[in-house]
Amino acid sequence: MSGDWAAVADAIRSRMAELGITQQELVERSGVSVSTIRQLQNNYGPRRRARHTLEDVSKGLQWPAGHLEYVLDGRAAGATEAATPGWQAEAAELRTLIADLAERVETLERKKRSH
Repeated sequence: MSGDWAAVADAIRSRMAELGITQQELVERSGVSVSTIRQLQNNYGPRRRARHTLEDVSKGLQWPAGHLEYVLDGRAAGATEAATPGWQAEAAELRTLIADLAERVETLERKKRSH
């Protein structure tokens, strides 16, 4: 798998800083070995990587599964979102569900305080 491994390393480091996570936390979230994370994060001797490795790291960084593959291929960052049809509608639905749950929790808390 050839591509822009330096961009992948930059993306991983930036996202880890954004999320405030350590290398070990990314290992735990992604299920990818610490040595592989270290190699990807620091662009040490890019090797052939299984597609699922980049997918697992992407998910561990709370990105869609194909995000790092898009970065590797030099595609625009927004391409990942475009490749995930209906994500805006799904996000809106999730916001509605969260608001409903928050309202239910508030109702339960009011009932609890009144007893």
